Amino acid sequence: MKYLFILGRNIDLSIAEIKAVLGNVEFVLRKNALLVELPKVGDNLIEKFGGVIAIGEVIEDVDKHVLYSGNKNKFNYVVWNFSDSAEEFSSYLKKRFKHMYRKNS
Repeated sequence: MKYLFILGRNIDLSIAEIKAVLGNVEFVLRKNALLVELPKVGDNLIEKFGGVIAIGEVIEDVDKHVLYSGNKNKFNYVVWNFSDSAEEFSSYLKKRFKHMYRKNS
């Protein structure tokens, strides 16, 4: 699976920390985010880091996933601008959520 690590203020230190915890993994760095392919990781992996702000699983086929299973009409989500199609994807999500969770008037 692919995971996106959002790095802290000191990017070099955050990368060194990830390598110390995960071993010498291959990664793609873009701005302050690191894309890493790993076997499934536990929910508490973030607790092992001090210089990593967040870890997210990369969903490659978003149409096959339930993205929100709550019942509120308002919720927050984040699209990290890691790929060149982030703006297009954000637009897709807005339309999808609007269609799925329309407010009843």
